[in-house]
Amino acid sequence: MHKLLKRQIKRKYPVAELPQELQELTQAISDAYSDFDNERTLLERSLELVSDELNQRNAELRNRLLELEDTFHQLGSSMAVLDSIFDATGEAIFAFDNNGRLIRFNRAAQSLLSLPKVGEVYGNSKIKLLLYKLLKEPANFFFELRKLNANPTTNLFGVVALKDQQLFEYHSSPQLSNDQLVGRVWCFRNVTQLKENEATIQFQAFHDALTQLPNRVLMLDRINHAIALSRRTNDLVAILFLDLDHFKKVNDTAGHQLGDELLIEVSRRIKSCLREYDTLARFGGDEFVVLLENIKSHQFASQTCQRIIHQLKKPFDLEGQVFHISTSIGVSIYPRDDDEPEELIRKADLAMYHAKENGRSHFEFFDKPLERMAHFQLELENKLRAAIKKHELSVYYQPQVDIREFKVRRVEALLRWFPEDGKPVPPSDFIPVAERAHLIGKIGYWVLEQACLQVKEWQSVGIENIRVAVNLSAQQFVGKKLVEDVKELIKKYGIEGRLLEFEITESILLEDLENVKEVLLELRKMDITVAIDDFGTGYSSLKYLQKLPIDSLKIDRSFIRELAENPNNKSIVNTIISLGHNLNLSVVAEGVEDKKMVAFLCERQCDFIQGYYFYKPMPVEEVTKILAQES
Repeated sequence: MHKLLKRQIKRKYPVAELPQELQELTQAISDAYSDFDNERTLLERSLELVSDELNQRNAELRNRLLELEDTFHQLGSSMAVLDSIFDATGEAIFAFDNNGRLIRFNRAAQSLLSLPKVGEVYGNSKIKLLLYKLLKEPANFFFELRKLNANPTTNLFGVVALKDQQLFEYHSSPQLSNDQLVGRVWCFRNVTQLKENEATIQFQAFHDALTQLPNRVLMLDRINHAIALSRRTNDLVAILFLDLDHFKKVNDTAGHQLGDELLIEVSRRIKSCLREYDTLARFGGDEFVVLLENIKSHQFASQTCQRIIHQLKKPFDLEGQVFHISTSIGVSIYPRDDDEPEELIRKADLAMYHAKENGRSHFEFFDKPLERMAHFQLELENKLRAAIKKHELSVYYQPQVDIREFKVRRVEALLRWFPEDGKPVPPSDFIPVAERAHLIGKIGYWVLEQACLQVKEWQSVGIENIRVAVNLSAQQFVGKKLVEDVKELIKKYGIEGRLLEFEITESILLEDLENVKEVLLELRKMDITVAIDDFGTGYSSLKYLQKLPIDSLKIDRSFIRELAENPNNKSIVNTIISLGHNLNLSVVAEGVEDKKMVAFLCERQCDFIQGYYFYKPMPVEEVTKILAQES
């Protein structure tokens, strides 16, 4: 019996045992109580389980809510970062929906189109109106837009100009969702500075930085175009190659800044001599090239050269200093000389060098003999380089006779070239080649060393007080190397400077008089004497005789050779001797070949005579015998 029912019966019916008729009823009630307990227990368990599940679900929901809140905050931060990036890209970005409405844009886009507010939605017609007001050529841009009608998913690229001259590069790409077009994004980047930089770089690639003139690359292109045009019109094309004479002297004396100003003024003067459509280019340094196209005759090129030479002869007044220069010009003609731009320039260059060698400040046309001469000189240069390595060069000596005693007191060191497999090469052929090839410095040092060595060897055998004259080139006066070399060799061989004499030509004085003076003064400190060679054929200014430490004048052989036939030569020689003596300079006559010349020179009291009448240039062994006999 259920314990709860048993307590109730015991309280209501305090008997030991219930009657038989009530036992069945009480049993039924007891079973009902038990069933109720079981159902309640089951219900409580069910409620407990449901409560646990609800608590678990509630905890999960709380965690999910926290996760969603964190995600929301992260999304907010990400959107803020994206918005910052969106605004910081430097590009104006527009996002349109599929109906052409502007639904999103950044601050750069807002500024570009002057939109009132970020976040607003703008219709298609409003945006088109703004673009019409903004673009320099809106019709061209909208023509590109119409391409999207045929292919809505294509990418567009291009550059548009604004009315304020700014340039924007654009690119546009479709927005797709599940392969369906949902909109389009446009990006505009300001490339104004970039295009200006590209234009600057492009200009610098084809123009000279100093004068802003076309450079070699652009000139070659212009010549190509001129030749192509001339093939159709049967006109001529002329190439003028200009090199400034004595420009280096301006740089050395006044500095590179004034030298640059001079080049700019030179370019202006040359352009003033040309037609509007002619081209003037600078190839670097003091070299300029002129292209004359559509000309009918060589005479036009000649007249242009004459105008340029005349303009550049005029004084240049720069910052209160006056400079005098000139120009040598070489000319080549298409189609006579060549049909390739590089070759036309090369041949004009050859003609220019020929003009410079023939006196400067004039022009010459290229011709076939000049080409042959250039090939000859190139071949000679290669042979000369080989000759230096093979020791084919040698020094000969020609005595100078003192007319008071008719004894040898001086000798001139003369360079000779005797190839192993050919006849001797005249100095007049290979010395200019050595100078052009910049070999003269190396050769000149070798000759100077041979002279110092020979003085030492003569002293060792009792031949004393013989002065050796050595010829110097203008290139040897560049920088301080000559002075350093001379000091080194004098010390090396232990000889006195008074036993050396350096012969220079008047043309050297034209290069840089102040630098020459400085070098000669340094040589004078070493007791080395200086002679002006070929006096009377070059600059012949009394100015340098006053300013420079000169000891001797050598009368050029051209005046001596025709003494008998040309009375003027006698006057010139007599004047030079008198001039030298009045300036306390000794005078040497070279090229003396007969007795009449000797008599004339002795009568005029010329100090020294050099020439075949007494002695020809000879190897060191022969001249040593003569010196030994006289000593």
